[in-house]
Amino acid sequence: MTAEYSDSHSDGTVVDVKLFRAIGLFHILNFTAQTGRDGYDGRRHRTVLRVYFWLVIVTIIFNIGGMYLSYNDFQRFTYLTLCVTVSLPCSLKSYVLSRKADTDRLRAVLDMARYAFTSCGRSDPSRLSRRSAALSALLRTFVTINYCTVFFWMLAPFFIHASLSVTHLDGTVSEYRNSILNLWVPLPDAAYNSSAGWSVVYAYEAIVFTGNLIILLMFDCYVLTTCFALNAHFRTLVDGYTALGRRTPGPTLGDEYYSRLICLVDDNQRVVKKFYDFYDVVQSVVKLQIACSTVSGIISIFFAILMFMSGWSLVSPPVLKFFSAYVIVMAQLGIYCFAFSYVETAKSAVNFGLYSSDWTAKDLKFKKTMLLAMKMNSSYQRIAKLTPTNTINLEMLYGVIKTSYSIVSLLLNTAVELKAEE
Repeated sequence: MTAEYSDSHSDGTVVDVKLFRAIGLFHILNFTAQTGRDGYDGRRHRTVLRVYFWLVIVTIIFNIGGMYLSYNDFQRFTYLTLCVTVSLPCSLKSYVLSRKADTDRLRAVLDMARYAFTSCGRSDPSRLSRRSAALSALLRTFVTINYCTVFFWMLAPFFIHASLSVTHLDGTVSEYRNSILNLWVPLPDAAYNSSAGWSVVYAYEAIVFTGNLIILLMFDCYVLTTCFALNAHFRTLVDGYTALGRRTPGPTLGDEYYSRLICLVDDNQRVVKKFYDFYDVVQSVVKLQIACSTVSGIISIFFAILMFMSGWSLVSPPVLKFFSAYVIVMAQLGIYCFAFSYVETAKSAVNFGLYSSDWTAKDLKFKKTMLLAMKMNSSYQRIAKLTPTNTINLEMLYGVIKTSYSIVSLLLNTAVELKAEE
């Protein structure tokens, strides 16, 4: 597979190879190890990810300590909670991508993105080709939005002249210069606010923030690519099953139909196995990402509205920072909810394709094989779930957005009531 990935889609793969190269995922997954050159790059990239993983862990520990020290400051405590919940999934993603065993499994799963992975995909690559074009547009838009957000956040401190007030455990209040993330760092107030100290903090936060973005892009682009490929393969299987037996009867078509059925069943098993392998690797990350995105999204919109109610303009940098954070977090949540719902919808349609084939007019051997295929496909009941009762789908995203809307309405109504009392 590795030798077949070029910089275009003409080689018959759903993967946007140019984008994978640009964000570093191509080297992390070590697609070109057979050349003897990029195998080293794969190890080097994974080493950088391991170092970054420990940097994020230290950052999380520092800010959990900062949450304790800000116990008397509700806004600061809530903001640091937001920073921790955003960093947790990134730390786990960097850990998974830094382990060769996991990246080998991720690369093996992505073999399924080739059109020729299944016989039906090789003979009818139309759905895979359409998914490839749509996926490329979606991923590039997602990457562009994320990079624009990072650029805005990194420039924002130079336009926010107000200081950050923090109430400590003993009740004293300190003023700090605004930085990119305003993380808690073990520095005295005077050292933090000095030009040299602030520059060091800014550089540290820039590394953490940019690293989080790159990890996010690599992992989320991989998940979306795999889910689009799975959907396309399942839809191609549905088309293959539906068309089975629809040709004009002839003396030799019986064996041809049976051979085609066996081929489709084999393709179905291969695709389902790749789905199981994929979910085994990413399920812990997916569950943590969805849980943290839910919390982060609600906190982000809470802060945006709270700052607006405090007198900041809607187009001011602080308010725009939190609105952009809300958009990115909701986009992440939407990606996972949509991607797994997208796969499940196509996987569930396979049985419909089986029933839609002209199997009733065939011989007994064909019917028995078809019924066996139906039973086997019905046994593929593994569904991506956050909890035993909560399936990962678009309804989950709707619930988070609805909660966010309730918070916005509550805060605005409270502000109106307080203003009326005055």
